[in-house]
Amino acid sequence: MENKPVISLICPAYNAEKTLSTTVESILQQDYDCWELIIVDDGSNDSTYNIANKYADRDSRITVIHQNNKGQAGARNTGLRNACGKWILFIDSDDKYEPSSFGRLVMSAYNSPDADIIMFGFNIFKKGKLLRTPNPGSRKYSSNNLQVFSALRNLFVSACNKMYRREYITSFFDETVVYGEDLRFNYLNMRDGMTIVTIPDCLYDVCLDTENSVNKRYKPGRLLDTVINANIELGKTSELFGDASLRAQISTEAIVTIASCLSLCVSKLPRRLCLEEFKKARKILNLQLYCSDTAPELR
Repeated sequence: MENKPVISLICPAYNAEKTLSTTVESILQQDYDCWELIIVDDGSNDSTYNIANKYADRDSRITVIHQNNKGQAGARNTGLRNACGKWILFIDSDDKYEPSSFGRLVMSAYNSPDADIIMFGFNIFKKGKLLRTPNPGSRKYSSNNLQVFSALRNLFVSACNKMYRREYITSFFDETVVYGEDLRFNYLNMRDGMTIVTIPDCLYDVCLDTENSVNKRYKPGRLLDTVINANIELGKTSELFGDASLRAQISTEAIVTIASCLSLCVSKLPRRLCLEEFKKARKILNLQLYCSDTAPELR
C-alpha cells in the first residue's frame, strides 16, 4: 500500500468461518475507501484463515496475520502493532458496519480536528430482530466535563463504538483479562485533556447470536477482573472528576455487578474453583469502592 490509510480496522477472528465473510463484505461495501483491514486469525482450527486469505488476495487493503491463540486482547494488540492508519476502528468477526459508516466518521473527524475519539451508536440484533439502538447523541466531551461524561458513561466501556486517534492509544489491551477487557482499555487510556466527539448515528451492528458469547459462560478469573475493573473505573473517574455523587454511583453499580458475578461463579464452577475465585478477588478488593466503613466484604 503506497499511501498510508486514514483508517485501520482491526478484526480478531477465531473460528469465525460462519460469520467472517459478512463482516468483511460490510467493509468492502463502504463508500469511503482509504482504509486497511487487518484480520488477525487467532489460532483458528476451522477455515477462518483460508476465508481471510481469499479476501486478502482480492483486495490489497486487506492483511491477514496468523498467530497462535492469544485471545481477543492478544489479537487486537497484534493488529495495533501493525496498524498504519491515523484512526483505529475495532470490529468483531461476527458483527458488521452499516453502509456509509466510514465516510460519516471521517467527516466527523475532519470537522473536529481536536478529537481523540469519535463515538457512535450500536444496532443490537438477535436472530435478525433489532432489539435496541443505544447511541450517545451529539455531544463533545472536553475539559473533564463531568456532565457530558456522565451522559456517555454507559457507552464508554466498549471498544467497537469508537474511532480512536492512533496516537491517543498509549495502553494496549491487557492480555491477562478474561472479562471486561474493553472497559479496562478505555479507562486506562482515559486522561486529562482528552476530547471525545459523539454522533447519534448507529453505525455498528452487533449480533448476539454467537453461541460462545462471553455473556453466556463463566470463565475462571471473571470475578477477579470484575473487581479490578470496578476499582480502575473508580480510580480514574476520581482522579479526573473528584465528584462524590459519581463515586457513589460507580460504587453502587459495582456492588450489584460483583454480586451478580458471584452468583454466576457459584452456579457455573465447582466449589473448589469458586473458593479460589473468592480468595483472589477478596485480596484485591478495594473497600473504598463502597464508600462505607461498614460495607460488605467478599467472604
